[in-house]
Amino acid sequence: GRMPEKRELAAARYEAAIKADSQNVATILELDKLAEKQGRDSATRLAFLESHMATVLKSDPAVLRLTYLYNETGQFDKALAILTTRRFHVWEGAEALRQPFVDACLLRGLARLSSGRNSEALRDLQLAATYPENLQAGRPGDAGQSPKIHYYTAKAYRALGQSEQEKAQLRAALEGRVANGEMSYYRMLACRELGNAAGEADQKQRLLSAITTLETPDAVDAYAKFGGENTPAERVGHRTTESLYLRGLAAQAEGKTAEAKDLFGRALKERPSMIWAKAKKERSLGF
Repeated sequence: GRMPEKRELAAARYEAAIKADSQNVATILELDKLAEKQGRDSATRLAFLESHMATVLKSDPAVLRLTYLYNETGQFDKALAILTTRRFHVWEGAEALRQPFVDACLLRGLARLSSGRNSEALRDLQLAATYPENLQAGRPGDAGQSPKIHYYTAKAYRALGQSEQEKAQLRAALEGRVANGEMSYYRMLACRELGNAAGEADQKQRLLSAITTLETPDAVDAYAKFGGENTPAERVGHRTTESLYLRGLAAQAEGKTAEAKDLFGRALKERPSMIWAKAKKERSLGF
């Protein structure tokens, strides 16, 4: 159709503009956004940004994209080196600032946990719960990603044989209000491990209800908040991948490993940037 052709044309124009002026960070940023929409793989996009590193470092939004790509390619140390030191200045859309920090802490922590480096893992997982001043990211009005962070922190305490702390973390995963969705999955597992069958059933229901909402075409569009650059078709695409991911979590919670793997794979095919789908599909982290 027209859209891919238009994008190829736009990409060629941006490339020409960058050749003419490699100091212009706006064109570099736009070309990477376009590459993401075209479904280019993370390693290719990262190589492009790294080849213009001096220019990229002049712009917070460009550096933020760089950290996402470090996470997507498993380079958590590099992401955290930036996210724990660079002073970001809040701009429109900066609520995304803490996300790569949390992801890098959790994924590096889980990688360490699966290789038996339990104390280091615990430090990473605890770091995920912090709000570094340099990121200028305020606390959310709800529980945010705490259920996920507490659930994984509990795993580290279990590995260290500290069952009281483990239970405290599992209980903390159930505190506060969150929208139905990914966090319902972590609450469901926390309830299961605390032996709370009623809570587990309730959270499972919430997870399934989130899937239904995403798959209902006239559902309130949660992605409208991404503003003008996302077309309705792209928002539907986001809803589809999100629902595949949640279905994968539901299958995983029921021990249907092959089905979960397939669902995570389908989500990734549509949106290569879904690092949790990737981590869970590979199951290499042992969670």
